Amino acid sequence: MLLDAALHLLVAAMSKKVAIFYTTGTKTTESASWKLKEELQAKGFEAADPALIRTADPSDLSSCDLLLLGTPSYLWGPANVSALDFDTITGDATNPTDLDGKPVAIFGTGDQVGYPQFFADGMVSC
Repeated sequence: MLLDAALHLLVAAMSKKVAIFYTTGTKTTESASWKLKEELQAKGFEAADPALIRTADPSDLSSCDLLLLGTPSYLWGPANVSALDFDTITGDATNPTDLDGKPVAIFGTGDQVGYPQFFADGMVSC
């Protein structure tokens, strides 16, 4: 289902270059990112290695045809995970529309049974 939604966006992009960025605490979102990469490559898409969003440069985001962003649920406890990692990217303030028209898919991981009050909160903040 997740891959189908991403592929739908990719068809709209008319190209095959995909960037995958994520934030994680327990490595679940990282694992999902790598699985997405494998599935995209198996379907003939050019998918770069997934990377932590805090390591991204604005040019990394604008150089792809489709941008996939993964986030876990918020956890302020032992894993100390936050979608606020997405706020660490700073770009050229003179061109705030660098991503205008770029298809973006956001995917989330988490445990809606174990912590339903935080499940998918990270997706809202992206």
